[in-house]
Amino acid sequence: CLMIINGCQTTKVSEKTYLATTDSRIRLYGQNQKPTILEYIKDGEKKKINVGGQAGDAFSSLVGAVKNQSIGIAQTDMSKNLKDYNGVLSKIFYKEFIIPAGSHITNKNAFNGLSNISNSSTRTTIQYEGACTSSSLTFTPKAGKDYEAVPKSNSSSCGLVIMEVDHSGNTAKIEFFRNARYDKTDG
Repeated sequence: CLMIINGCQTTKVSEKTYLATTDSRIRLYGQNQKPTILEYIKDGEKKKINVGGQAGDAFSSLVGAVKNQSIGIAQTDMSKNLKDYNGVLSKIFYKEFIIPAGSHITNKNAFNGLSNISNSSTRTTIQYEGACTSSSLTFTPKAGKDYEAVPKSNSSSCGLVIMEVDHSGNTAKIEFFRNARYDKTDG
């Protein structure tokens, strides 16, 4: 069974070579019940990346067999301390991707709550965890820069923070203005 799990987990993170003059990179976190979704348009075609919401990712996160996939973004406090974000039957992980600099990149995450119905001869009990989808955050990455989309909490709530990552793993929060372009604040 372990071989099947590993077989489902084998995915190619990037098919192209990273060029710092035209590309950016981003780290997306996902886990069972809590995917992160990134969308952008390149050459007139809509691209969508879903980390944690695909069946293989969700199952591997559920059983704790999921592996991180890196293409060279420096490790940050978040990526070094993933265990702090693990949930019950939901191991957090990340995947890194090459994205086009200068394009509008939209990120969001979700929590897909579960329902549990128990039925006895005298009463039916329904437990519902709820569900949510965060607001979409749209920014324009700069060439040669690295980013990560960090979940705002390790609970069943939704929300993301987009961080710029420097070569030493230090991060700076991206400030958003009217859900379109970004400026990084100083200080």
